[in-house]
Amino acid sequence: MDWLLTQPGTIRAETRPFADGKDHTFHFRARAPNEIAAHFGAVQALTKDGQTSEAAVSVQKELAKFIAESLCTEDGKPLLDAATAERIAPILKGELRAVIVDGSSKTVSELGNG
Repeated sequence: MDWLLTQPGTIRAETRPFADGKDHTFHFRARAPNEIAAHFGAVQALTKDGQTSEAAVSVQKELAKFIAESLCTEDGKPLLDAATAERIAPILKGELRAVIVDGSSKTVSELGNG
C-alpha cells in the first residue's frame, strides 16, 4: 500500500532548474494532502469575487505563508519567515509552490522508504 501514501513532515530535497536557468536545490518539509488542499482552497476563496488588486495582494500573502511554512534548511529549521517570503517575485512564488506540492505528493514507495 506504500504506493498510495505520502510522508508529511519529512524533510525533502528537490533540485530543479529555476527562472535563472540554473539548477537549485530546495529543502522543504513535506506537506500533508489536507494542508495542500487547504492552501489551494484559501487561494480560491480569495479570488472568488474575481481578480481584483486586493485579491492579488492577498493571494501573494497566502503563497508567501505557504512557502515560509514549508521551506527549511537541510536539518529542518525554517529558512525564512512570511514577511521575507512576501518579497519573492510572484512568478518565483508559483515555481516554489510547485516544487513543494510536487515533492510533497511523492509516495513512500517513490521515495524508497517502503
